[in-house]
Amino acid sequence: MQEHDQHASLIQSPRQLVIVVALAFIIPIAVIVLVTQLVTGTPHGRTESDPRILPRIQAFGSVVMADASGPKGNLTGVDVYGQVCKTCHEAGLAGAPKMGDKAAWASRIAQGQAADVPAIERIEEQDDLELLAQLDDFSDDQIDAMLHELITAD
Repeated sequence: MQEHDQHASLIQSPRQLVIVVALAFIIPIAVIVLVTQLVTGTPHGRTESDPRILPRIQAFGSVVMADASGPKGNLTGVDVYGQVCKTCHEAGLAGAPKMGDKAAWASRIAQGQAADVPAIERIEEQDDLELLAQLDDFSDDQIDAMLHELITAD
């Protein structure tokens, strides 16, 4: 019997070497391609918009960005004045009557901006879109209380 040499190679010719090197590159690439097709491929007849799939892959929760200020539901007229109106009415900017200036407010009330007209309608007559946008967060009762504070303050 012939003894097996431990240091002998299984590759005996250059042709065998070329085949082994080629297979060493081709087989792993083929395996990677097949695995990616298996993982990313969809079964026949299904699409990504399948109604059974979308609920499973949607986000677990959602992030909602809120204003840094507190809730506006329990603010008094003074609080609303401090947040929205103080800038103009404290200094009298843009012809805004100052808080507690009964003469300036009396002339506005005499011009038809009477107390029985809802507050938001009185403010809308001023055509100040920026002011109206700021007041969207407040209820009519809060705006009425704020106007009452502006007109009757001492």
